[in-house]
Amino acid sequence: MASGMQLTSNNMPAEPPLTLLMTYAPSSSSRSSMALMSRALSLASSGSHVLYIASSASDLEKVPGVVALAQSQQNFSANHDVLERIHVKYCPQQGDLQKIAAALHMMNTQQPIRHILVDNLHACVLGRAPAGSNNSNMQRDVALFKAVALLRDAASHMRASLIATHCTQNEGTAAGPIENGFSKRVVIA
Repeated sequence: MASGMQLTSNNMPAEPPLTLLMTYAPSSSSRSSMALMSRALSLASSGSHVLYIASSASDLEKVPGVVALAQSQQNFSANHDVLERIHVKYCPQQGDLQKIAAALHMMNTQQPIRHILVDNLHACVLGRAPAGSNNSNMQRDVALFKAVALLRDAASHMRASLIATHCTQNEGTAAGPIENGFSKRVVIA
């Protein structure tokens, strides 16, 4: 058994924690996308298979360096191996993330997915619905909770870690103002 691995009372490996990375910045800044893609590349470089979920291909193309890395001629085989371990799914329509989460256990990969990264959870759950759509705040919150529950269940079944970012354009939250303009990280066991 690997050192540092936690065991539950029935000697099963403990589930990895769910990490929600709450970024308080305009979603167009791509700050959370850069951090998440950097994490995906780091995990894939270490040999892990990663599932990266984004709301659209155009969101991923905005991340500086991703396209350049994919097109790089230098170290092509090394980059290719790393990029092959990053599986990308898009969920542009409302409900697509729930469908992906419900079917994750059937995903056909050479090696099991060990990390699930969701870029901008809000956009993935609600799709590209306009801000003034008919969804009430309560309906949006319920959709977010359902998506997180499905993702957590899938991650638990796959024994994978789950990291999700949530972008907002607000200058603060009900809990208070943003601290130094940086993200808050919340770990839910």
